[in-house]
Amino acid sequence: MKFSLSGTAAGLVIRANAVELLALRGRRVVAQVRVPIEGKERSHLAEAIRQAVAASGVKPPRLAVAVPAADVLVRFFLMPPLPRAEWDAAIQFEARKYIPFKTDALVWGRHTVELKESHQFEVVFTAIQRHIFQELEAVLAEAEVQPTRMESRSVSLARL
Repeated sequence: MKFSLSGTAAGLVIRANAVELLALRGRRVVAQVRVPIEGKERSHLAEAIRQAVAASGVKPPRLAVAVPAADVLVRFFLMPPLPRAEWDAAIQFEARKYIPFKTDALVWGRHTVELKESHQFEVVFTAIQRHIFQELEAVLAEAEVQPTRMESRSVSLARL
């Protein structure tokens, strides 16, 4: 069975001992696969991902990837009113107060919501250490998967 990605949303969840692939067309599950990871090496994870993709029939393997929450830093904070052009620099500055790494050693993203009544904005800051991100990219490339997004499992669950 093969599925076009058109109209189908597919995601890969990387867990400590297994990978899970879920494909949805609308609200209907069209594929759900769980494959154990048979070792600790990068090649074992890549092989489990390849097996999950093959068993699901999802073609091409363009997947949203949920990474283990333990690898992702998530922080929430409020920021004073600022012009949008200054948000990224201000968020990096503020985030340094809450994270144990330099921001240049991270791959990070943010979600901001402007609060109309106070003119402040809420920030959800997510980051992963650059070397961990690069390792995940290498594993996905080895498994011939193109990630459409990579995010923490908790963020993926909230989005779902």
